[in-house]
Amino acid sequence: GTQAITGAGFEPDFTWIKIRTLAYNHYLLDSVRGVTEVLQSNLPSAESTQSTSLTSFDTNGFTVGSKLNVNANTEDFVAWNWKAGGAAVSNTDGTITSQVSANVDAGFSIVSQVASTGSWTVGHGLDVAPEIVFYKNLNAANAWAVWVTGFTDRDTLYLNLTNAKTSVGSGTLHGSVPTSTTIGTSSWLANSGAGVIAYCFHSVDGYSKIGSYVGNGSATGPIITLGFEPAFVMVKNTTGTGLWLMSDNKRQTAATKTTYLQAQSTDAEYSPYTWIEYLSNGFQLKNTGSSLNTNGSTYIFMAFAAT
Repeated sequence: GTQAITGAGFEPDFTWIKIRTLAYNHYLLDSVRGVTEVLQSNLPSAESTQSTSLTSFDTNGFTVGSKLNVNANTEDFVAWNWKAGGAAVSNTDGTITSQVSANVDAGFSIVSQVASTGSWTVGHGLDVAPEIVFYKNLNAANAWAVWVTGFTDRDTLYLNLTNAKTSVGSGTLHGSVPTSTTIGTSSWLANSGAGVIAYCFHSVDGYSKIGSYVGNGSATGPIITLGFEPAFVMVKNTTGTGLWLMSDNKRQTAATKTTYLQAQSTDAEYSPYTWIEYLSNGFQLKNTGSSLNTNGSTYIFMAFAAT
């Protein structure tokens, strides 16, 4: 049957669900593609329609169907939710038209486009340039591409892989570096006529921060100042192999977090050691290892305050 999940405090436009206790795929759903259209952060798979995943986005959360990935009996789940701008609107800021749901105040937009040829740009609907963009080809089993501020248009991370940043020697991956009005896309991501979705974020004072740090290889790791107490933090090594580590303040309310989930893996929640501590003004890495704090490695992070 269905189950209404409440307490979000708003009607989400983007919901990311992971079963915590079993090795099942992550489920990523948004209001632009449609509530039943599933992507999986741990797989390169094309979008699939699953009528028993989410059945609706609601004013204070969402309703899940009977699919085990979102509603297995007696199992524990986590759902991370973001509010964009509701129904998508046409945006002509780029060289081709996009459909955009944007929350300018929160620095988040969902951008839908139909791939062209070569490289092109599409409007993202925000008032400043995105600092991280997650791209996915909807029609083919192509890896998730992630562009982060500081990257060139040839640099990418892969959300479904542990690989370090990849740089292609010729041609472009993302078409062009994001600007205050557009993001770049190219035929490397999707052949002409294919659908592409992009999730765009930029930092907002007191609410969100996208940035980087350099590891020191010590159990007394770097302190990252955010300007707020985080509710969610994701980190990834860009110069070496590493997991996409995800933490939040709901699965563990204590400041020191021992558990993590991995965006690129089906693995259940894992608790090997204290790895991050949430502070009133940021966070601190509390262990070593290639996924979080190797000496000299550069890491990107995305952090959000509670709404």
